[in-house]
Amino acid sequence: MIYNALTYGYSNARIKALAAQLLDRTKIERMIRADSVDLAISVLTDSTYSSELNELAIEYEGASLAEHATIRHFARVLSKILKMAPSESRVIIETLLTRWDIQDIKTILLTKHLRLGEEEALRLLMVCGTFTQDEIEGMLRADSVPSVVKYLGNTVFGLSLHAHVADYEHGGDINSLLAELDKIYLLRMEEAVYETDDRLVKALLKADVDARNLMTILRCRSRDSCQPHEIMSWIVPAGNLGLHELEPIVLANDWRPLVAKIGDYDLTLAEKAYGSDNDLTHFEYALEDMVMRHVQRTFRQSVLSLGVIVGFIYIKEDETRRIRRIIRGVEHGLSPEKIRESIYRTI
Repeated sequence: MIYNALTYGYSNARIKALAAQLLDRTKIERMIRADSVDLAISVLTDSTYSSELNELAIEYEGASLAEHATIRHFARVLSKILKMAPSESRVIIETLLTRWDIQDIKTILLTKHLRLGEEEALRLLMVCGTFTQDEIEGMLRADSVPSVVKYLGNTVFGLSLHAHVADYEHGGDINSLLAELDKIYLLRMEEAVYETDDRLVKALLKADVDARNLMTILRCRSRDSCQPHEIMSWIVPAGNLGLHELEPIVLANDWRPLVAKIGDYDLTLAEKAYGSDNDLTHFEYALEDMVMRHVQRTFRQSVLSLGVIVGFIYIKEDETRRIRRIIRGVEHGLSPEKIRESIYRTI
């Protein structure tokens, strides 16, 4: 305990101070009920997001302002955490940073694949990982999916994606590229799972791996776009679900009953909702909930440990995701009930 106090005392105290600045339920509800994006943003001006909103108000307005400001704020919080975190925790934190690098690459690949404009990509990018702004802009300047992969060159991302470029150019299916990126992150997560001795952090990371493995399988199965051997090559069994539980979903003609209850996870409601509209976001939200329950337990039960840091990173990311969903919902005129459904779900 003395060692933990010396190692994690300062960083945990700072993290708890940051946690006290999270948006409360009252502010979130005010944003949900806002009649316009500007009114929703006005709620954020009375929070820790005010600095970023003021800085970016010259360049952006409306939903673009809110999205860019929340991203910049999140990036700054991550930078603070990385600076204050003890050296023992850096491997885990740097692994988590990889997820936003991969998310940004996937966003850019998809915008090139769908031939969307640069502004659409900018609104979705996180720029919270290890890529510099110049590197992100370099990828954005690429004129096609193969050009983005070429720009990534000899990085671990470029080397992994290069083998799938020919298939993409031949068939136009981007799923293999996206799945390969997910596998890179899962392999990093596998290293992190074995790196940490923190019981709560290990359980959280394993749950996250399960969620990502399942979504990789479901995306492929829902479209029937990949061969079973391809799907299995993208699975990293470093979570609680082993290959003996995941492989049947890959091979079964009717995979839905196998997903409804798998391991200790109950996805019955998501499976039922999927049956009505074939929308995978039901599974995505349910798995987000599952991971966030581990996150909340890790953050609340951890004392002078890595769990406080890791838990808060996930919590801050979830706040960022919720704000952006609210802004998009208000922008598109969704009812407060629909917006609540997308951000609160079952937590």
